[in-house]
Amino acid sequence: MRQIAVLFAALVLTTAAQAGILKLKFNGKLLNYTNQDMSELEGSIFWQCYRKPLFSFGGLNDGSSCGSGNSPIKIDSQGNFSVDTRVKYGSGDNTLQLRIGPKGANYSYQLIKLPYDLKAIKEKFSTLSLYKLKAQKLDMSLASGRNTKKWLTTTGKATQTDFVFTFLDEGMRTLLRVSQRNIGNRIASELRERHIILSGDRGKHPLYKLSIEVNNWEITGHLNSANLFRKRLKGPYRYDGQLPAGSQTIELNDKYLD
Repeated sequence: MRQIAVLFAALVLTTAAQAGILKLKFNGKLLNYTNQDMSELEGSIFWQCYRKPLFSFGGLNDGSSCGSGNSPIKIDSQGNFSVDTRVKYGSGDNTLQLRIGPKGANYSYQLIKLPYDLKAIKEKFSTLSLYKLKAQKLDMSLASGRNTKKWLTTTGKATQTDFVFTFLDEGMRTLLRVSQRNIGNRIASELRERHIILSGDRGKHPLYKLSIEVNNWEITGHLNSANLFRKRLKGPYRYDGQLPAGSQTIELNDKYLD
């Protein structure tokens, strides 16, 4: 019995040793390129700590939580903010999010993996640019001439559309990918509003590329012919809140399903 107790204590110590503490303390500047007043925005540092499993049986044990936390960030009327908090990280896939967005709404955020060099975090987050992806109406039609709205609520009810915005720096390197997924009849009419954060000062109109894919796995039954629509706009474009010409209309190639 004593041997079991000693072994258990050793396991607890080993597991505890897999967690560390990182103190985040720095000042930053938020450049607000939306039409919202700074007083309407709020921010926080959110983290989740995970440990790798001591033992894994066929991948059934992916690790365990070692805590989480959410610390508010104060943002003044000039966009100055300060971060002063401690975050915990383990040996697993930890999460660190710097979140900024409208009060009471889903936050926009930047995400990095821990452990991560504190100097690099300060450099990455010391200047941030905030943008709004505007809600927009989309037009959708079917190549077969069927009634789109009826088709999307019957045969095509599991149709899925993915919009992927890829924001770029001046060297055409990826800064952030932002995706939005709509399913069923929603895809014919709506691109929802969303706020995004880009590291650094990216100006009023940041560079981006856009891809749109429409699929329905239930109809096709296999991945190779699942695509109903695919468009990758070459770009890069300067984002001004509106979708580029030609991307507001989607014609689904539903004829091959007949």
